[in-house]
Amino acid sequence: SPREGGVTIRSSAGNETVKIYQQGSDPCIILTQSDYVVSDRGEEIRIEIKSNVNYTYSVTEGAEWLTELATKSVSTNTITFFAKENETYDQRVGKIVFSNKADGLEETVTVTQVQKDAIVAAKKEYSVNKNFQELSFKVMTNVDITVSTNCYWIYKINTKALHEQELLFNIDYNTTGENRTGTITVNGGNAT
Repeated sequence: SPREGGVTIRSSAGNETVKIYQQGSDPCIILTQSDYVVSDRGEEIRIEIKSNVNYTYSVTEGAEWLTELATKSVSTNTITFFAKENETYDQRVGKIVFSNKADGLEETVTVTQVQKDAIVAAKKEYSVNKNFQELSFKVMTNVDITVSTNCYWIYKINTKALHEQELLFNIDYNTTGENRTGTITVNGGNAT
């Protein structure tokens, strides 16, 4: 079987560890990292592979936003992919599968790309008359927000009034063949 070890070098300046991967006689594909998280702006992903067999790799359906970069790599065991910019307001997950069908080997790299953060107001400007008044408007967002003003005469009203908030859930497929029951609990302050 494959094995891994390390050599740690210590000095007063700090420690450095060198990892060593040794292939075994059993056919294997070893990924030094199997999970990556990338920003919404896009970025390169360098995947290091150790293998004692030939392998192929492919991007799973729906993850076409992951493209292989043709690079002049120093190592033939490093494959570079690029995660294109995520222009949606949801995170997305893609998989790159490395396999050797003859020996029944398969290793998967999972790439999670965060969503594009957004705060969208219905209008960008409001004209009001000279009298004291209340201004109310809605914003759509997928992030926690902080509100501030640039002048003393506009100030946020903090209220404990009830307001409506939409909650969104995914319900996975039921492959058990039996009915099932789940509970959603909403907590806030001293209320449940």
